[in-house]
Parts: sequence; structure tokens; C-alpha cells
Amino acid sequence: RAGAAAQGYALVAAPATRCGKALRPGVAARLGAAYAGDCAGVSVQDGKIVYRRPMFAGNAFGSCVLSTPVQVATARQSEFTAAEPSGSSSPIESIPKAPVGQAAARIEVVGLDAVRSERPELTEARVVVSGGRALKEKFLEVLDPLANALGAAVGASRAAVDAGYAPGDFQVGQTGKVVAPELYIAVGISGAIQHIAGMKGSKVIVAINKDPEAPIFQIADYGLVADLFQAVPALVAELKQRGYG
Repeated sequence: RAGAAAQGYALVAAPATRCGKALRPGVAARLGAAYAGDCAGVSVQDGKIVYRRPMFAGNAFGSCVLSTPVQVATARQSEFTAAEPSGSSSPIESIPKAPVGQAAARIEVVGLDAVRSERPELTEARVVVSGGRALKEKFLEVLDPLANALGAAVGASRAAVDAGYAPGDFQVGQTGKVVAPELYIAVGISGAIQHIAGMKGSKVIVAINKDPEAPIFQIADYGLVADLFQAVPALVAELKQRGYG
């Protein structure tokens, strides 16, 4: 804490990714700093930074001010628009590395199993196609052609991930990734509040579900009540006829 304050650093910020949310609370503890996680907005009032954070699965937002000299925060990437180029670059300063602790000295990195995909990164994609548990073992068989036609990233509900139909890296929702694409297509997703918290910021939401009472239709801009195993292939065929994919 003393080292950070002495060098004039008032804020340590990071994106609210899985890594950011896992590591930054520990950084705050080591610095003796207050922590604001998953921020959806930031403003300055009376010379103080005000953090806007989601509460109750995104159904409400609260504002908080941290009182410690050094502050730590993570921000939802999907809630902030990209800054316009200013014609100049920000200064980059080198800081000394912290000494390796006894526990860290006994850790050896032997490899990295990274998920590689030609698709856009889920949190940065302009179009996201997400599937629910209703797709079962045909999850990728049904969604891949649609995602390929639209150049979309593929997402999933927690139920689909928990059932083993989709990898954990696909999960969208309160305990997964938060996305806000221009177009979000929910296929066979009922619309649990935990999932909606992760995609309600999408510009246009399209829902395909055979249950007309599914909660997802309450927030969808366009809804199709149909059997997804028939509707999605028909949609892909129409897109290909129009030159997509």
C-alpha cells in the first residue's frame, strides 16, 4: 500500500473478466484498498470517483464512493464504448517487480490449455448466438451453421454448460460472461434471471423458443415460437440464399 501510494497511483483497474474478477480482490487486500467490482459506469463528483455497480442480478444499480487512498476496480467491457483516438499515446512507465514470495517460488508452470477459436471473442462480438439446454447433444450441430452464417460468437446458458452440452467458456450470465452485442439470438433459452443479467444490454434481442410463456420473450425485441430444430436450419438456409456465410 505504501509503495503504491508513494508512486502516486490512486486507482488499479482491470476488465471484469474471469481473471480480473479472480485476482483483483486479492490485490485490493494486499494494498489495504477498497474494491468496486463489475462496474457498469464511472463518474467524478466533487473530486471523488463514483462507481456504478449492478445489484440483484442486474435489476438495480447502486453508486458507491471508495474512501481509501488507493482504490481497486474492475469494469464490464460491454458497458463502455471504445474511446476515440486522440492522436497521442498515454505514457507508459516501468515499475519494479514485486519480490517472489515463498509460496510462489514453489510453483512451476508446466503448460497452458487455451481455447483457440476463429470466432470473435464472446465479450467483444457484434453478434452472439446462444443456446440453452433444450439443444442437448446437438448444441454445436444446430448453432454452428447459424454462427458461421452471421460471423457470430457462440454463447450458452448456465443450464447448457452444467449439463455438459457446452464448454464453460461459452457461459453468458451473472456467473459467466456479460455481453452487449448489436444482435443477440437466444435459441432454446427460457430466460432465467441469471442469464438475462448477462445479456440484457444487447441492442437487439431475438428469441426462438417453443414455449410462448418463456420469460425470454418479455425482453426480446423479436420472438419466434417454434421448434428450434426446425426453425434454426430454416433460418440458416434463408441467410445463405441472401448471401450470408
